[in-house]
Amino acid sequence: MLTDQEIADVVSYVKTLCTDPNWVPDELSFPRPLITGKAYPEQEVVIGTQFARNGRNVTQMFTELEYRVSGRTGIELTPRYQWMSGMGGSESGIGDTSISIRHVVAWDPVKLWLASVGLEVSLPTGSKTRGLGAGEVVWEPFVRAGWDWHHVVLQTALTMVLPSETSNTNAAFEYDVAIGRYFQPNPRWQITPMVEVNSETRMTGAAKGETISTVTPEVRVKWLRVSAGFGVQVPITGPRDFDIRPLLDVVYEYSF
Repeated sequence: MLTDQEIADVVSYVKTLCTDPNWVPDELSFPRPLITGKAYPEQEVVIGTQFARNGRNVTQMFTELEYRVSGRTGIELTPRYQWMSGMGGSESGIGDTSISIRHVVAWDPVKLWLASVGLEVSLPTGSKTRGLGAGEVVWEPFVRAGWDWHHVVLQTALTMVLPSETSNTNAAFEYDVAIGRYFQPNPRWQITPMVEVNSETRMTGAAKGETISTVTPEVRVKWLRVSAGFGVQVPITGPRDFDIRPLLDVVYEYSF
């Protein structure tokens, strides 16, 4: 019944009812990449899976439970389950579980950008002897940012990977970049083709300086509060842990 301008006027008025100056607006919740972490403190449930195809096939399922504890801060719990098969036999079971917190340190609702800092801790809930986990606590401090320029969205994440027991051999630096352009056929639908480049550089040990990079073309389709993403991750440099890795997730944004 309302025109586009009338709808915009109603939305502008509703926004004035939020009196919390530290509430980061939803305009800064950009389309979710499959790998690169978002800077925005989401409140959503994610169910996803990864399929690696090489001499030892690894399938991993995960669930992310994200909760926004304040206008600028969010926490996340990610349990995992893995199946592995290959010439050496097969294994399945619970993998490592991670807990993280992120806090938005700067944002601009007009120029549509934000930046956050956070920490993820991976707990050794998976069996190391069966190849289902790292067998130790891993600390991952990170910095993330996002920017929307005329519906072209750039998102980045920089992460330090610091194992608590074997940091002299396994410490690494990860840097991820995702860029995409979203389209809205109507106000309920959003379609976003994206491409990600994800790299990891070993900082210590025999593999010091070694870099592993992948590229992931993908697409995300969102309808109101539900979205689904699909892509294929392909190694482009360095030693290869897999030949290709199809990725899939389904996201539901909830509220109280």
